[in-house]
Amino acid sequence: MADTVALPTDTFVESARSLRHDAWRRFRQQVPGMVGLTVLVLLVAAAVLAPLLTPYDPVKMNLREALIAPNTAHPLGTDHLGRDMLARLLYGGRLSLV
Repeated sequence: MADTVALPTDTFVESARSLRHDAWRRFRQQVPGMVGLTVLVLLVAAAVLAPLLTPYDPVKMNLREALIAPNTAHPLGTDHLGRDMLARLLYGGRLSLV
């Protein structure tokens, strides 16, 4: 009968680590990939930090401020119900991530 030979598991772990390291190194060299990763990280960060980035409630209506053009108080303006568009965009990103 043939004898079974036990291979050290460290070899497999090191092999997997080196494959991941090699793949990450090749990915970092690709400019479009890094730009895409940066944009993705920024979008996720903006969605997660939405409560800190905007002081407005995304669903609170204020008809007195309906259809305001972009200004310093509302960087993306307001919709026809007076809701801040930046707040709605950031909180909508949170919902999309779920």
